[in-house]
Amino acid sequence: MIGFIKNIFSCLFFWGILLSVVTFGESKAQIAEIEELKSKIKNEKADSTRIDMMLGLVLRYLTLNPDTSVYYAEKALVLAQKIGDTKRQAATTHQIGQSKLFNHQTAEARVYFDKALKLAESSNHQLVKAHTLASIGGIYFQEGNFDTALEHFIKSLQLYEKIKDKTGQARLSNNIANLHYDQKNYQKALQFFKKAITIKKEIGDVHTIANTYNGIADTYSVLQQYDEALSYYKKAMTLHEKNQSMKGLSISYTNIGFLHKAQKKNKEALEFYEKALAIDKKINDEEGIAINLMNIAVIYRDGKEYQKAKKNLEKSLELLRKSGMKLYIAEALKDLAELHAAMDHHQKAFTTLQAHIAIKDSVFSEQKSKQIAEMQTKYETEKKEQENKLLHSQNGRKLLLLYASLAVILVLIGLALAVIRVKQLQLRNTQATLKLKEQELISFATGVLEKDEFILEIQEELAMLQNDQNQQKVASLGKLLQARISTEDDWTQFRIDFERIYPEFFQKLRNNFPQLSGNEVKLCAIEKLGLKDIQAGDLLGVNPESVKKSRYRLRKNLEEQEKNALHQFILNYPQG
Repeated sequence: MIGFIKNIFSCLFFWGILLSVVTFGESKAQIAEIEELKSKIKNEKADSTRIDMMLGLVLRYLTLNPDTSVYYAEKALVLAQKIGDTKRQAATTHQIGQSKLFNHQTAEARVYFDKALKLAESSNHQLVKAHTLASIGGIYFQEGNFDTALEHFIKSLQLYEKIKDKTGQARLSNNIANLHYDQKNYQKALQFFKKAITIKKEIGDVHTIANTYNGIADTYSVLQQYDEALSYYKKAMTLHEKNQSMKGLSISYTNIGFLHKAQKKNKEALEFYEKALAIDKKINDEEGIAINLMNIAVIYRDGKEYQKAKKNLEKSLELLRKSGMKLYIAEALKDLAELHAAMDHHQKAFTTLQAHIAIKDSVFSEQKSKQIAEMQTKYETEKKEQENKLLHSQNGRKLLLLYASLAVILVLIGLALAVIRVKQLQLRNTQATLKLKEQELISFATGVLEKDEFILEIQEELAMLQNDQNQQKVASLGKLLQARISTEDDWTQFRIDFERIYPEFFQKLRNNFPQLSGNEVKLCAIEKLGLKDIQAGDLLGVNPESVKKSRYRLRKNLEEQEKNALHQFILNYPQG
């Protein structure tokens, strides 16, 4: 359900805790401020003031051009080192890390944050220490190390409270709330979101309070407290209207549309999706246009207006392919596959799902390659630093110790890279593991049953059926894809459809294994289709754990002790 993707924009983290609160308007005004600062730097004599002005340029270039941001931060650091100002060295080092982070150079950013933290501690610069702890916590969160991320966020928040920095308190409360939200600790999330709102109101932060309103609304939406959610979405919408934030307004409309969709109010949902789409077109936001076209397509599909749905999805895909947003392309292809299935175009559904899985596979491979590159960069950076220290060392014992440490780091990094490469090969060759990693890449809407793995596992069977002139079998397979066995009538119909594809399966199974119970016979059929525990549980209307227990008992009755042996036995039965 693609509406969820646009909806999570409102929960984005403010990892970049900057040295001052800077909110920029349109790019023309931003450029004017940049030119004014450059002029002042040329005429300023005091080095400390020049450093502060350069940091102003760093902040303004951060979103415009991270490379230029790094350039001015490094110039400021050199100047701070020249005058021996450790506090400003800490500040500029932190800002180099921030600029690296905005440029997606996470490994290098971490190195600079570690340096900044040491400088801040040695110079007792509590503000920069708080900023840096927050930034490091953000990296840990991105890596999925939630406990360590929370530990850093709490330390940062405590420092902000100690030095009475309200802006930092508001941002860290918001970050902690988002972390709890991601971990499904929704009451904790609400507690910190509301704390952030209280502080932002105190300091008159009119620019980011709308994002926090959206965070609260998202949380209430997940808790299915829809009236509360709508109330906060509308508060965010009102602020965006007041601040003339077109992008924010588009997100608010999309979120409200998604909320109505969750309540099956498709007419109202369509109205807000179309409002969001109109704004996205006005501001030429191709990503927003593509996402809302997908949202609208889902509404049309649910209303069985298939041609309208297809038209919107194809427009969305055209935009997404142009911009190269692979994760969104994968989602659009999945929606299109489901649409083809709804239209009984099974061959097109299968082909489209293949394309969907191929793209998600490539995204996963790219991310793994990026992680390996970041580890290598971090290692090379640390190695270079150690070598520089060794050149200036006169103590032989220290020299030996540093070389030994470097050797240990080399071995550990080598082992880590080897493990990752082996893991990557295993993931590519094991579809079940790939499925798990796919779920880490994108969180689908609650209740949507993943069909990808199932489709792959019956690819050979489907190809055989395509060459079979018996169209009745193709129709039966389509019915099995959508089946739910909740009653005896459901089972009877399922059995009829199943036997059109696998004649005499049940009869031979009963003849050869009369000791099997009715549920075990059903499980044999499910195993024949290649369904995993989650899909099997959905099909039978039971908990996946119940499926595992039933499968264990089935193996004993069939005298197949290993899970793989059971699966292979059923796949080959009765031919084997």
